[in-house]
Amino acid sequence: GDGRFHMIYAGALLPAGFVVLDRFLHGLRILREQAPRVAAKLAVHFVGTGSSPDDAQGHRVLPRARAAGVEEMVDEHPHRIGYVDTLNHLMHSSAVLVLGSTEPHYTPSKVFQAMLSKRPVFALLHRDSTAVGMIRSARVGEVLTLTEGELPSADSVATSLREFIERP
Repeated sequence: GDGRFHMIYAGALLPAGFVVLDRFLHGLRILREQAPRVAAKLAVHFVGTGSSPDDAQGHRVLPRARAAGVEEMVDEHPHRIGYVDTLNHLMHSSAVLVLGSTEPHYTPSKVFQAMLSKRPVFALLHRDSTAVGMIRSARVGEVLTLTEGELPSADSVATSLREFIERP
């Protein structure tokens, strides 16, 4: 209710997903440079992303956001929270962020929570992940695809994110 566009990522980050996270964060930086008013509305929340389920200081996203120069757009609650609490957070957000990995077989289970939340989904997933087809066929959001050797450019992440935020 604060007029901002709150996007939430809930759950662990896999080792092969950090490169995807970094590309998303660099896309945030490009978004801020190209569309500062849109970027100023955006708040990206990471929940349960810590180095272990109960380590409240195990930040894994904030150091990367700082390195990308977008720390002010990101906050992280590294502690894991329960399933019902997670779904409640997702349902009260403006959108849900789903980040996959460079592994073609990986389908993040968080895509099911994202779809259950009935909030728009913004995803970066391997093109062979079954989640790509699920999100697209259900028409619940935007999916940018990647492969083991090729990620979407930071510019394309920024452009897609801007259109996603500005879309009614």
